[in-house]
Amino acid sequence: MKFSKVEMEKLREIKALFVQIQEKFDALQNETQENIKDYHNENHSLNHCIRWGAQASDELTR
Repeated sequence: MKFSKVEMEKLREIKALFVQIQEKFDALQNETQENIKDYHNENHSLNHCIRWGAQASDELTR
């Protein structure tokens, strides 16, 4: 996949935001993280979305 310079910059910004989100989520107590995961289906939880969003944005900017 090929992106324009502007698109790459936007993807890098998205990646940086996911890093910030992950850091904030990781700062929550483990019990709170587990409660969030258990509240929704594991594959649709906030935990899941953060992880895969971060990975996708990382892969797209390589």
